[in-house]
Amino acid sequence: MTSTLSPVWQHLVSRKGVLDLHVLRCLQKTGHLHHIRMHGSCFLNKIFQIYLIMQLSLLYFIHWQVATAIMVPDKPVSPPPPPPPSRETTASEAAKPGKRAKRWFPLESNPSVMQKYVLSLGLIPTFYKFTDVLCTEEWALEMVVPPVLALIFLYPIKPANEIFRQEEDARIKAHGQIVSPRLFFTKQTVGNACGTVGLLHALLNNKDKLEFREGSFLESFAERTQDKTPDERAVILEEDEGLDAAHGCAAADGQSQQVPMEEAINTHFVIFVEKDGYLYELDGRKNFPINHGKSSPETLLQDAMAVVRRVIAMDPQELKFTMVALSSAAGGQEEE
Repeated sequence: MTSTLSPVWQHLVSRKGVLDLHVLRCLQKTGHLHHIRMHGSCFLNKIFQIYLIMQLSLLYFIHWQVATAIMVPDKPVSPPPPPPPSRETTASEAAKPGKRAKRWFPLESNPSVMQKYVLSLGLIPTFYKFTDVLCTEEWALEMVVPPVLALIFLYPIKPANEIFRQEEDARIKAHGQIVSPRLFFTKQTVGNACGTVGLLHALLNNKDKLEFREGSFLESFAERTQDKTPDERAVILEEDEGLDAAHGCAAADGQSQQVPMEEAINTHFVIFVEKDGYLYELDGRKNFPINHGKSSPETLLQDAMAVVRRVIAMDPQELKFTMVALSSAAGGQEEE
């Protein structure tokens, strides 16, 4: 059946921008237009009022839908991704942000790997060797045969110990500290070189108790850096191609699977040694050695362990702590 429009309807449909045929049919079906014979002007005003009311209702409905979509999304909002793991920041990276620093594969915290590595650098087998320290409890310390020349401590870099490092740096700069002029200290400018830097700190601060092979890297490095600053020593270390190759061999010698060189590593080696009656923490990432107070060759391990316990207490749930001591081989020489 074909529907026809009265002249009034046709007039309304022709008023572009005011009403359309669809709206009029809706109004007719809902009963709003049953007084079709009213005066033309009154009729038009009535229709226009109804049209405005409908348009305002439509706008309100659309606004409510949009607001609801914003406030209650179809899918749960995912939390922001966690920040990337912090990693070892070298002195060169801190001084020259944006510059790509030289990087090595990380060294494993393994006494056998360390022993083989230092022998390749020129250490003559003596009555000292690297040995695991199983934990911080007294029974574990008693298993380490004295005397102890150095304690190597591997710990995870966390926000808590990074904040403490910054506060410690500011405190020492403000108040100063005692540092023995005989203490060997070098900065670290090569990424993931903290294991090698730590071993050099352990060996070169005990030259009077150890022997280096003539013409070896250890003998040469000790002579070349004797009167240099920590920053100058770091440059010499970074530019030594022989050490670069030796570190690579040692890093590949461990039992752990090697991670990509550019991957963030969030563990770090530091060394504790005794020099002239004081315990020093040697960390190439720091601006200077840290004097931790009075100590002696006989109490070095216990004194260093007190510092280690404070670091562990910053994150007692963390398990990525390891310790290796350079200590007596109990009268037996290590075979090369």
